[in-house]
Amino acid sequence: MVLTSKIWLNLLNTPKEIFDETSGYLIVYLIGFMFNYLLTVIMEALRACGNSKVPLMFVGISTTINLILDPILIKLGLGVIGAGIATAISMFIGMIIAIIYVNTKSNLLKFNFKYFRFNKEYIRQLLKTGFPMIVEEWLISAIIILEVNISNATGVIGSASYGVVSKLEQVVLVIGASFKTMATVTVGQFIGNKQVKEAVRVMKEGLKLVIFPTILIVLTVFVFPRGFCGIFVSSEEVIVTAMMYLSVVGISHILLPTRQLLHGFIVGTGHTKFVLFSAILASIVEVITILTLKNTEMQNLVVLGIGILLWVLTEMILNTIYYFSRKWQKEVI
Repeated sequence: MVLTSKIWLNLLNTPKEIFDETSGYLIVYLIGFMFNYLLTVIMEALRACGNSKVPLMFVGISTTINLILDPILIKLGLGVIGAGIATAISMFIGMIIAIIYVNTKSNLLKFNFKYFRFNKEYIRQLLKTGFPMIVEEWLISAIIILEVNISNATGVIGSASYGVVSKLEQVVLVIGASFKTMATVTVGQFIGNKQVKEAVRVMKEGLKLVIFPTILIVLTVFVFPRGFCGIFVSSEEVIVTAMMYLSVVGISHILLPTRQLLHGFIVGTGHTKFVLFSAILASIVEVITILTLKNTEMQNLVVLGIGILLWVLTEMILNTIYYFSRKWQKEVI
């Protein structure tokens, strides 16, 4: 990624005015992401063992360090690259804390290089269930490249507006990821023990828990959009453009926690091929929508928002139909 960073930035249609700064930020971020990758593996392992509080602590510490260092390094004259350095440092510290924890406090996990070995049977089983998920992530990444390309085509204002709204999406994704992980882990355990009724109960209880964050997202999108956008930028033009984009794509943000819960449930049942199928179909719908509407008089960000919304709706509808069809029960029964 470091060696090919300029190719990717050109593919993303990065505005010339911010190309060099973006390239510097990306390279620094990628270095930090290596630490974040290991941190993520440890957090997911802890969650799989039923410990969701400690990973939340890791995220809290890492995010707090990032929030503190961001303005300091930016104001020291490092600019956007300073923000990248702050992120990389926070990821590194988070990784170190995670390694120390599993080696001193965890009774179930230990981090030791002597256990780094390949097990053919384990890898075979892992790929059988995991490969469709890998392909889904690749597909989503390709769609995001298309989305960023379109937002960047509108210039610095459009790019900045997309970035502001993406901040809300990142927060919502963190919330949604917690529901997804909860559903995947608990449903997986119940399906493994052939407790279908308990697995269904996870979904029902999860929908109750989703209500609160969904209400908060609704308030952010429709009641306080200006206040939210104003947190990140002072430019009135960017704020107005971001609010316009948020009014469309924000509906998909509202649906995201429920979508993640449903997604996690199906993954927990082990039917990852269907998850991939629904993602492919949803992506086709989004691409066709964007390509069709892009030739109209609609603004690019509005077109993008409609495309993303239809992606989420398509996937949710397909996954909901699959859930109520009870086809995921057949192997268990």
